[in-house]
Amino acid sequence: MQSKIKKTKFRDIFISENNIFKDNRGYFCEIFNIKDKNFKKFQIKQINISKSLKKNTFRGLHFQKGKNSQGKILTVIKGSIFDYILCLKKKDHNFGKLIKVQLDDKKSNSIFVPKGYAHGFLTLENNTIVSYCVDKNYCKQSESGINIYDKSIKIRLPKKITISKKDKFLPFFDKNKRYFL
Repeated sequence: MQSKIKKTKFRDIFISENNIFKDNRGYFCEIFNIKDKNFKKFQIKQINISKSLKKNTFRGLHFQKGKNSQGKILTVIKGSIFDYILCLKKKDHNFGKLIKVQLDDKKSNSIFVPKGYAHGFLTLENNTIVSYCVDKNYCKQSESGINIYDKSIKIRLPKKITISKKDKFLPFFDKNKRYFL
């Protein structure tokens, strides 16, 4: 059974409201099926899981450059997050704009983020676990990101967050730079 698709203000990003089948053991949920018309062209190459120990942990805003750009399907396995997506496609009317979506394990919803976007999330609970299905393998030489403290992208953050040293020193967004076509 296909998931219900909810559109976002970015035409190529959508939320999949996954079907949950419950019984006395718990539940079963399908988050990806190649037969689903929304995922026909998406081919999973790598599956990643992150666990964030503390509430208010920020991961991102990350992206892979060039031929190693990645599309992603993210699902919260445990906990909840605010998911942030920044358009980096210079020719898109949403270039430089950000959307924020809440995902959690109770709804078991997923978000599809195609190539051309920086992506990150803020955990809303301790011990949050997130699964990422990506359509390209990770390449260290292609990794990049945008600094979440850049006031031009307007991410409202709690006063105290946990963030990696690497993410803290990512470059600020440059509207004159070509990140993607």
